[in-house]
Amino acid sequence: MDFLSIQKEGSPVYAEFLPIQKEGSPVYAGFWKRFGALLVDSFVLFPVGMIFLLLERISFWSVIVVTAVSAIFFDTYVIYFHYRYGATLGKMVTGIKVTLPNGSPIEFKEALLRSCVELALSVTTMVARLSALIIADAEQYQSLDWIGQEEYVASLIPPWHQAVEPIYWFWFWSEVVVLLFNERKRALHDIIAGTIVIHKRFAR
Repeated sequence: MDFLSIQKEGSPVYAEFLPIQKEGSPVYAGFWKRFGALLVDSFVLFPVGMIFLLLERISFWSVIVVTAVSAIFFDTYVIYFHYRYGATLGKMVTGIKVTLPNGSPIEFKEALLRSCVELALSVTTMVARLSALIIADAEQYQSLDWIGQEEYVASLIPPWHQAVEPIYWFWFWSEVVVLLFNERKRALHDIIAGTIVIHKRFAR
């Protein structure tokens, strides 16, 4: 049993882990496979990001709507595809899949738990930015160029949001370190959700 597992016997996600190797090949997806999947997902979602930027130029109120939608869009994409297919488009391309420890499909709960920290950080940033936009002067905002608009909004961000960035980076590097230094290549979000990431051919 993986020493990083926090599941208890009898819980829905408890199961014996797949072996480290099977058929002479590693079962678990390592850092570079997962990084490659992230790059593919970023490429796939890039046009959506451009659309959001164009929509922001329509009016001041469109900025508020886009801020609320875009903040959770990526997390929603990740949660949905993990729940529905066990893999985002990037993971499909790189041939890896998110499963329970025994290789069986995950449910919505596991998909949500895997992204819960990122979702919480995204929502926190969204709330801070919306708070700034609500008190911003619409005419002044629209009179500025894109860089000026970002600087103007940043000047109105609530002071408490300054704590979010160091938390984000602490979480990010903790994810990387934990993934690199355990034999089943589980990141912190895998441990929280009781999941593993494996090469697709080993999934049930």
